[in-house]
Amino acid sequence: MTDLREAAQQALEALEGLSEPYYVLKAQDALKDALEQPEQEVKGCDHCNHPLYAAIKCRVCGRVTEQEQEPVPKSTWQKLYEAAIEQRNEAAEELRRLHDELADSQKWRDREEARAERAEAQRDELLQALKDATDAIEHWGAYASDYFQQKWDLHSDINAARAAIARAEGQA
Repeated sequence: MTDLREAAQQALEALEGLSEPYYVLKAQDALKDALEQPEQEVKGCDHCNHPLYAAIKCRVCGRVTEQEQEPVPKSTWQKLYEAAIEQRNEAAEELRRLHDELADSQKWRDREEARAERAEAQRDELLQALKDATDAIEHWGAYASDYFQQKWDLHSDINAARAAIARAEGQA
């Protein structure tokens, strides 16, 4: 059991160096509880000394042991196993949450792209309408006498509309 105790102690020391989210704290508590258990001598296989139960075929050397041994207490390491399972479940839940957030952000990005495309199409439509209106003002204004064209400063209005068109095309 010394090897398992040393491994548990090393795992505990490694976990203590990490930042402390909830599942790391639970694993640390389970390791501490396991290390506080009294040390039990576990006998091994007659041939390779691999820990096992009495009269069971050894998984390492394949022979059947003849010693009578007490089983390794499972409750000691059951806490470690449960902490690992809980940690895995919490990590899976965190991954699901992140996946959902990513999916939501993708939906938002798609909506914003569609909104930007609609705004661009509307801007192009309004710009074309302004060009058409400017041309119509210029053509219809040509029928007015020079007096009325100067009185109402028709050329300044046309030039202002053309400048607005040039600014809008420069931003595109």
